[in-house]
Amino acid sequence: MVIFNGAAFFQGLLLALFFGVIYFILYLFNIDDSIWQIGNARPMAVIFQAHLCAWICMLTATFGVNGRLFFIPTWILFTALCIILCLSPETHWSRYIFMMVSFAIPLAFFRLKRSFMKTAWSEAHEALTLLKSGTDTSQIEYWKLVQASAIVPQYTFFTVHFYWKAMYYGIYNGNDWLNHYKELLPIIGNRYVGFNQKQQRKYVELQQAVTNALDWKQYSHPMHALSTLHYSIEGMIKMAEKMPQPQIAPITGPSTAKQNLTSEKEVRANFDRL
Repeated sequence: MVIFNGAAFFQGLLLALFFGVIYFILYLFNIDDSIWQIGNARPMAVIFQAHLCAWICMLTATFGVNGRLFFIPTWILFTALCIILCLSPETHWSRYIFMMVSFAIPLAFFRLKRSFMKTAWSEAHEALTLLKSGTDTSQIEYWKLVQASAIVPQYTFFTVHFYWKAMYYGIYNGNDWLNHYKELLPIIGNRYVGFNQKQQRKYVELQQAVTNALDWKQYSHPMHALSTLHYSIEGMIKMAEKMPQPQIAPITGPSTAKQNLTSEKEVRANFDRL
C-alpha cells in the first residue's frame, strides 16, 4: 500500500534541505535553537516550524507538486497540525496570531490556484487557436502547442465537479472543457499515428467519450485515457527533439541555380523525415 506519493517525498526532501540550511547557518554563527522560541515557550517553536512546513507544502502544491498522505494533501495536514498546536493552553499569547495565519493558508492556496488555472486555460485557448489556423510549424512547435492546449484538470474536476464549480467559479466548467477537447482531438488525430498501439487505443477511447457526450452530464470520463494522452504528447516532444532539424548552410559566396536546387532538396528531405 502506498501511504505517501512521490510528490510527498519530494516535499520532505525540500523541507529537510530548508531546515538543514537554517540550522547550518545558526551553527556557523553560534546561535542555539532557542531562537525558535517565543516568550520562552517551547511549543511556540514547534508551531512556528509547522507553519513554515505548511506554507512550503502549499506553495509547491500550487506549482503541481501535490504531496499526499493517502488522499489528503500534505499542506492540509500541516495546517491542521498548526491549528491543533495553537489550541494548546501552554503556548504564548502570540498563538492567536499564528491561528489567523493558519486560516490564511487555504485562502492563499485557492487564490494562487485560481490564478494559475486561469492563466493555463487562457494559454490553452491561444494554443488551440494557433492549431486550428493551420500555420506551418515544426514538429517540436506543433507538439508543444498540443501540450499547451491539452489542459488536464485536477482529479476533483471529474469526481466532485460541484466542488470544482464552487471553488473555481468563472474559470471554466465541464461543458467548456468538453467543447475544447471536441475541437482539439480531431487536430491531434491527424498525427497521432506516431503513438504506439496502447496510446492509440486510449486516444480512440477518449475521443469516443468526448464525441458521444452532448454535454458534461453525459460525459463518462475514461480514467486513464486523458493521462495517457498527456504522457504520449510528452513522448512525441522528446522524439521530435531527437530528430535532426532542418538547417540552412551559411552563405559563403555567390551560388549557382544548381546549388540552390540541391539545398532546397536537402531541406525538404529533412522535413519529410520529420
